[in-house]
Amino acid sequence: HRMRESGVLSLGGPVDGRLYAGTNHGLYEFSADGTQMALFEHQPELPSGIGPGYVTALLADGQNGLWLGMGGSGLQYFEARSQTFTPFSGAGAVPDMPGGEFVTALLADRDGSVWVGSRTAGLSRCDPGSRACVPVGGLSHPHVTALHRDRADGLWVATNGGGLNQLELESGQVVVQRAWTQTDGLLDDRLQAMVADLDDSLWLSSRQGLSRLQPATGRVENFVPDTGL
Repeated sequence: HRMRESGVLSLGGPVDGRLYAGTNHGLYEFSADGTQMALFEHQPELPSGIGPGYVTALLADGQNGLWLGMGGSGLQYFEARSQTFTPFSGAGAVPDMPGGEFVTALLADRDGSVWVGSRTAGLSRCDPGSRACVPVGGLSHPHVTALHRDRADGLWVATNGGGLNQLELESGQVVVQRAWTQTDGLLDDRLQAMVADLDDSLWLSSRQGLSRLQPATGRVENFVPDTGL
């Protein structure tokens, strides 16, 4: 399967020594040396095949599988050895995750659960064992674009319209501590991506440029073309 000219939306792995690329028409599988091994595309007649939609997020589970966030069919699990896909959410499969058919971000938790960000349904915490997803309320915007867990067990949720949300776990409950927005110095509330630095500061990209937040002090530095970006 020669790789087509298409948009690569996500990268994942390794899983059993293989790497994966999610695109706007399916999931590509590569060997460790970069040789393309397979292309998984949606086939309605194949019950164990990949669901419809873009492959917008990938997350290796540390065992022999890969979580897929789909733009159209929710959350799916890929078992690498059997080459089978299992729908976890989307299309009404998980009633307590309404609007979760377009997944935008995935993050593994230490207890084995998976944090799932979506385009319209905010954030949910999904338990692979019970197959239940519990939504998190109180976010500043329902369109989640990126997720990060810091060394102090804090959870950071970037959104496309509500800036950055800082969450904490208190007595087993997820609580939104605060939202960092343009009022706090960010260039834009429509965040596109987030990366943590070695000093625990957070780099936040938007259509206006790049912001660096230092959570400990609240200091925000902005980088735009006029400043050399």
